[in-house]
Amino acid sequence: MLKFNSKDRIVTNATLAKQIAGKEKSEVLKQLDTSINGLSPTQAKKRLERDGLNEVSNKECHPRLHFLFDAFMTPFTGILLFLALLSFLTNYLFVPTDQKDLSTVIIMITI
Repeated sequence: MLKFNSKDRIVTNATLAKQIAGKEKSEVLKQLDTSINGLSPTQAKKRLERDGLNEVSNKECHPRLHFLFDAFMTPFTGILLFLALLSFLTNYLFVPTDQKDLSTVIIMITI
């Protein structure tokens, strides 16, 4: 039986999948204890009791803002925002009133 980790979407039994991919059809059917016609009703019932329902669980609910954040938050964006913060500190916050300039910060955030 192949098991999937719903959180990470990683096949935990990848070696079995690789083995099956390289075998003949008859060998695969024998290994999986089935036939070309599928499982009998009694076999299906036993496997249902043993393995549970064959369904994908989708317990994670991601709000739209999370998807938007993931789409735009890349390493380049992070570095650019960090540099914009440094520019804000050095060109606006820590300078005399007559020398304050936000143009660099605005340009970096716009990019």
